[in-house]
Amino acid sequence: MGKRTDYFHFSVLILLLPMLFPACAGAPPMIEQLFWQLDVVLDQNSRRQHEELSLFLMVDDADGIGDVDEMIICHEEQELAWRIPAEDLRRIEREGETWIGASGLQMNDRSPLPRGNYTVEVIDKAGEKDEDEFFFQRKISGLQDGDIDLALFPDFSLNATAKLYQDQQLSVFLYNQRKEFVNSETIQDGFIDRETLQRWRNSEIFEIWLHTYNREDGFGLVSGPYGIKP
Repeated sequence: MGKRTDYFHFSVLILLLPMLFPACAGAPPMIEQLFWQLDVVLDQNSRRQHEELSLFLMVDDADGIGDVDEMIICHEEQELAWRIPAEDLRRIEREGETWIGASGLQMNDRSPLPRGNYTVEVIDKAGEKDEDEFFFQRKISGLQDGDIDLALFPDFSLNATAKLYQDQQLSVFLYNQRKEFVNSETIQDGFIDRETLQRWRNSEIFEIWLHTYNREDGFGLVSGPYGIKP
């Protein structure tokens, strides 16, 4: 399966004990909460729309979150699977909670994601695992029967950076020139001012993706990439 690369990385503490004693069986990971979201993405290069899945877990592991080795997301009926190693898992710290997961999961041919039941496994370095599942069936009107109205997607212009997006909260995902995820920011009023744009330009940020959430229909709307260098 395809996915955009927008991920973080991790490291170690203890050096000597593994050399002195045999490894002990660690505590298995436990999935405490699961969050998933279906997004419709408008690619500004091709002007075509496709679906992507985001999935994040809050995992309790007595050996530390760095002990998580991989995540596997499966749709067994369609025999589909995404296997995401630790180095590709995105890590988000929010309100004292740590979430790990991935976004941008899509079909190779960018066809709609299969509906139905999905399972997710989180596996630690000792091979211990925990599993959860989620289900979605909603068809997105406009995507299967044509295209969603372009006016509904968030938009951006270097000549009009101060723009409201229907009073919705706007999330901005920031990428460097190598198309690697750097950070994300939330714009509460959907208003990108010139000071914010200049701050991005003075950093390694090269392009951005915009994300809003359609609460009424229960899916996200994503648009990009937008280059920000003058």
